[in-house]
Amino acid sequence: MRGLSRAILAAGFVLTHAASGQITPTSTTTNVDDVDCRGLKLVAASGVPAGPTRQYKLHGICKILEVYPKTGSFAGYEWSEDTKVETLGTVWTDLVATWNSQTGFFREDAKTQSPYPGLVSMVLRCAGDPVLTSVTCKGLSYSNTTGWSGFDRAYAIPRPISRGKTTLAEATALSQQAVASGAPAPPPPPTPTSPTIRRAPVPTGTEPVVAIASPRIAVAPVRSTPSPTPPPPESAGSGEITLAPAVRLDLRDGRAIVADDREGALHWAIVGPTDQLLRRFPAGSKLTESSHHDLTVHYPGGSYHAGQRRNDKSKAQGHHH
Repeated sequence: MRGLSRAILAAGFVLTHAASGQITPTSTTTNVDDVDCRGLKLVAASGVPAGPTRQYKLHGICKILEVYPKTGSFAGYEWSEDTKVETLGTVWTDLVATWNSQTGFFREDAKTQSPYPGLVSMVLRCAGDPVLTSVTCKGLSYSNTTGWSGFDRAYAIPRPISRGKTTLAEATALSQQAVASGAPAPPPPPTPTSPTIRRAPVPTGTEPVVAIASPRIAVAPVRSTPSPTPPPPESAGSGEITLAPAVRLDLRDGRAIVADDREGALHWAIVGPTDQLLRRFPAGSKLTESSHHDLTVHYPGGSYHAGQRRNDKSKAQGHHH
């Protein structure tokens, strides 16, 4: 049953390496940002099954995931049975997808709420409906202003986030209801100009996405719906923080940063609301705080943006130097 549940998870949002041929992680991969949007549900549809333009509206929960594969066990999007998958949080997501059967152009806009508010937009060209089928598509443009790189993995294939979240029967029923109620047909998707990709700024310290073995694509502006911007990057005035062992700094999302010296050396650690250990950093790591109260752990080989510090005067405060 463990193997079956893993296979279902992989089919839900994370597809296999054989389906993409574009992701080539190395055996040195230690953790991977990801999302699981199987919580999205179809709430409205139009143009299904025979209209020239189909539109799908979905909403629901996307899980924010951190995947910790064992050395060499992560191959593309395929997780081994004993891979550790940690749920860091959830985001409410409203998604609209439109596909034109005559031109093949597909557009998807996913608007996310806190703790990663923003917009994930992509334009693809597909020979079939990419929401209802596993058709191969060509990526034309992409943008992500949420600050979480796990959303990028769908476009890297490329395929929409909405794939597999509904059926032809369900979409047809909702589309017929819309016709019966006199709802107007959706407008056709905009015609893209040239293949582009744009990544919005993300907070300093976000861990890198697994390397994509594909040619570098020129950066060009992409027209997209205005959306909330991610937290500002760390400023030059960031200061290092020191804490006595067991003292904690509370974060706005309910987690906390603590100093752990149980092994004879000081380690920074992330704990949950009930003090369960979520992540532990190597000895010698440093904790800094920006002028916007963004906390970042700098460890050998990288850094981790933990989030904003909760401004609670009753909690123990760290010391800057």
